[in-house]
Amino acid sequence: MSAELVYAVTNVLLYVFWCLSVSFVCERRFSFPLSLLLHFIGGILFFLLSVQLPLFSGIRFIAGSLFFLLYAQLMHKGRRLIILLVSVSMIAAMTLSEAVYMFVMPQEAAVSGALTAEHPVLVYSGYLFVNLTADVLVVLAFRFFLRRGSYSRPDWIWLFFPILPICQIFNMNVYFAVYLGAGDIHARLGWTLLLYVLCDVILFISIRMSSNNALLRGRNEALEDQLKTQLSYYEKLTREYEDIRKMRHDIDNHLYTIQALLKEERISEAAEYSTQIIKDDRAKLRFSDCSNTVIAAYLDRKADDFEALGIPFETEILLPSDLSISNTDLICSYGNLLDNAEEACRNLDKPSIVLKTAYKAPYLTILCINTTAEETQTTGKKRRIRELQRGVGLNILSSIALKYDGEFQTQRKDGLFHASLILNGEKNAENSGL
Repeated sequence: MSAELVYAVTNVLLYVFWCLSVSFVCERRFSFPLSLLLHFIGGILFFLLSVQLPLFSGIRFIAGSLFFLLYAQLMHKGRRLIILLVSVSMIAAMTLSEAVYMFVMPQEAAVSGALTAEHPVLVYSGYLFVNLTADVLVVLAFRFFLRRGSYSRPDWIWLFFPILPICQIFNMNVYFAVYLGAGDIHARLGWTLLLYVLCDVILFISIRMSSNNALLRGRNEALEDQLKTQLSYYEKLTREYEDIRKMRHDIDNHLYTIQALLKEERISEAAEYSTQIIKDDRAKLRFSDCSNTVIAAYLDRKADDFEALGIPFETEILLPSDLSISNTDLICSYGNLLDNAEEACRNLDKPSIVLKTAYKAPYLTILCINTTAEETQTTGKKRRIRELQRGVGLNILSSIALKYDGEFQTQRKDGLFHASLILNGEKNAENSGL
């Protein structure tokens, strides 16, 4: 079999491999038998176009690439930018497979064409195998990537991605020019450098978008936690309300008993009985003066945690519900204050935490006082983020104070640590967030 015929068959099969690879990722416009027939026809046209142009020239590469990209758009339906990305990636896989194959071929024999002239079937079949392997890897990568919900991305984001494989294609073409001793190396290198700059910009944008998405996920997780805590708190409210209704249902009997004891001049027993009634009738809610149920629920859960740790927790929370301070920022404030206090109280003989909140228009004041060691001690508690140094919580509190035109101060005195956070409760609603 002549080298020319093997070369022609190889190019047609290579084109069919590309088309089938795109079809395994994107939705075909026609049935598989008809698509396969059209792929072979397209491969023949692709070969006839390529042989009319100089071998290894830039115009030949661009013309062949554009032909395939337009053909892929014609043969598939769906989101155009995804089809473009997949088809460009197939061309990139082809250039990378050519580079890989060049590593195993003697350079002089490959450039002169002597190797393909003497062993055309071996050379081109090996090249097809390497290219087919690269195509399969690209298909598997795309099927995994798109299966994980990436179709939900907006179109303008997909516009970025084809730049990456295009940059790889141009980079490989610079290598081919050096390998083959072509004379237009500088022009190809210039385009490659320009694409590298675009890739750097895209990388920066992607990192920024990923960071923003991470922040949104964090806020969503915080909101879910708030909702669960609120639901638990409302259930507790319902139970307390039912208990109070039962107590008041029996109030007549209690009054009758007290009256009978007084008539018999058993005053001490009447006093003891009334004291017990008052104790049982008092609502067990710790934060009845807190009008913000989200914060009340959060603090109620923290109080349970401190009780389990054996840390006395004294509170006085007078918090209105009509502040322009987001619940997220409030929970972040209380959370960091109490987390720092809890960490300071660990391993102390007589720990205690006092939390007070008061509002005097327009300022909200949160004061946290906790026992602490005279010197900073390193405890065994793991940080939520290992890489962050201790004291990050205090920096967060300072940033929240700055956000609401307030002030954050700390003081260590006589074995107590005082942390005071003042926020402007009438700050513009644009700061309130969620």
